[in-house]
Formats: sequence, C-alpha cells, structure tokens
Amino acid sequence: MILEFLAAALSPAWFAPDGTALLPITLEAALQTVRLATAGITASILAGLPLGLAASTRLSGPWSVPARTLAAAMRSVHELVWAILFLAALGVSEMAAVIAIAIPYTGTLAKVYGELIDEAPRPTEDALIGQGAGTVQAFVLGTIAQVAPQLVAYTLYRFECALRSAAVLGFFGFPTLGLLVLQGADNLRWGEVWLHLYALFALVTAAELWSGAVRRRLVVR
Repeated sequence: MILEFLAAALSPAWFAPDGTALLPITLEAALQTVRLATAGITASILAGLPLGLAASTRLSGPWSVPARTLAAAMRSVHELVWAILFLAALGVSEMAAVIAIAIPYTGTLAKVYGELIDEAPRPTEDALIGQGAGTVQAFVLGTIAQVAPQLVAYTLYRFECALRSAAVLGFFGFPTLGLLVLQGADNLRWGEVWLHLYALFALVTAAELWSGAVRRRLVVR
C-alpha cells in the first residue's frame, strides 16, 4: 500500500472513477481552507492585540499577570482539541472551525505581542514624553511604531500556520483540503490524495512566498 501511495505521486488523478472533474472540487476546498484560516487569524488579531497590550508589563503593570495567564491558558490547548469540543457543541460549521483556530492563536499572538512591546527600546517614547507628549501618544508613536514591523511579520507567519491548521480540520469533517485527503485515503484513491496534497503544498507555498516578501520589505524599511 505504501508503494502504491508513493507511486501515485507521479500521476495525480484529475478525474474521479465516475468521470467527475476533481480540480474544481479541489479549488473549492482550497478556497474554503483560505476562508477559514483568514477568518480565524482575523479573529485572533482582534482579540490578541488588546490581550497582548494587557499582557505587557510596560503598559498594564501588575494587570499583566492575569492577562498572561489567560493567554497561556488559551494557547495550552491545541486547535484540534478545541475543534473536537466545538464540533460537539456547534456541529460541523464554519463558526466551530473559526473558533477552534482563533482561541489558541489569540493566546499565541497575545504572548508575542506583549513580549515585543516589553522588549522595545524606550528612548524614543521617553523623548516624546520629555517634549510634552501624552503617555498614550508617546506609547503609540514611540513604542508601537517601532515594533509594528515585527508585529506584522509574526502575524503573517501565524497566517501560514492557520492555513495548515484549517486544512487539518478537514479530518474532523470540515470542508477543507484535509477532508478531501481523508476521503481519498479512505477509498484508497491515492491519485486523488496526491492531487489534494499538491493543492495544499501550492497553497502554503504561495502564502509563504507572499508573507516572506512582505516581511522582507518591512525589514528593509
């Protein structure tokens, strides 16, 4: 069976046994994978940024401890476990998949956002305060502006990870590329499996090239 699987890599199937074209089905699943990943990472950013600000000792002082504890709790449970829980609660739905991705990713983003803010040099912020700027204004212009490229770069990296997570959720019944891979494997249609795997490879590679280009531009600037 392993040899059959490996051999099929050289001849991915473009049509199902009944003659149905597989490429449109694969592209639709790839689009759904992107949709779920985008929705999940967007929700993570919206929740992770304020939680990251709260987790920063520079900004919130003693209140950073409960914020960091919450972020640690959120990321301590893998998205696949969250998927099982929300699958039971909400059924196979986009909402369940998005929440399963968003919860652990929010915790991870919050942790990194908070650390980047805490590690940012303070001279610019102190200089702005010395020139009469308000605390919030100095924080935004002196600290957030400094770490913005790192914040964006790490967020883009997490989007790449979200794509893989969204695909894997297909093994739980969500209509992503992972579901097509599972269905093909269950029916021993290795050519179909490889077609869907190649689509996933192309999707992740395209996201990596795009985010890498954006990160390089941010570093140059």
